[in-house]
Amino acid sequence: MKKIILFVITSVLLSSCAAEIGSLKRDYSKNVSSYQSDMPFEKVWSKAIDYFSDRGISIQTVDKSSGLIVSGNYSFRNTVTIESSDGGFFDNEKWVVCACPFLPDGNVIPPTVADGNFNLRIKEENGGTRININLITREFYENVTTSIGPIRIDRKAFSTGVFEKKIAEFIDPNAKKL
Repeated sequence: MKKIILFVITSVLLSSCAAEIGSLKRDYSKNVSSYQSDMPFEKVWSKAIDYFSDRGISIQTVDKSSGLIVSGNYSFRNTVTIESSDGGFFDNEKWVVCACPFLPDGNVIPPTVADGNFNLRIKEENGGTRININLITREFYENVTTSIGPIRIDRKAFSTGVFEKKIAEFIDPNAKKL
């Protein structure tokens, strides 16, 4: 009987969290950032490669002829924020916003795993160079141990746009957001 009651209580708690897990106030689904630089393609390409190498970020794909650079798997765990009640961010410098549940005491349950990658597409355009930057959240979840065993709770996560802006500013501080 104790196990049944504990199971019911755990199920109720988890189902109440599940409603919070997917609740983001803003639409982040089309968060590809584009910038226009007056620098030539070769200079932009070189600075983009420097961004990866200076930070020790692995590159999964590099194709200069198409202007594509794709990072390897990257942990965004230390760059996650949540939305405030007005749809803003608790930390405006974080790169990823995540739908995270709250505990009864008001604390946020951060994701255990926050992995993804990002890509840059660089191409000559209109006498300058266009830089498209896309952060892709792959696996955002938390592992929770319950009385009935471990469970995985998936999270919705999206870019805040800060990450893309930082890359663009590194490549060309004068680049204009499109």
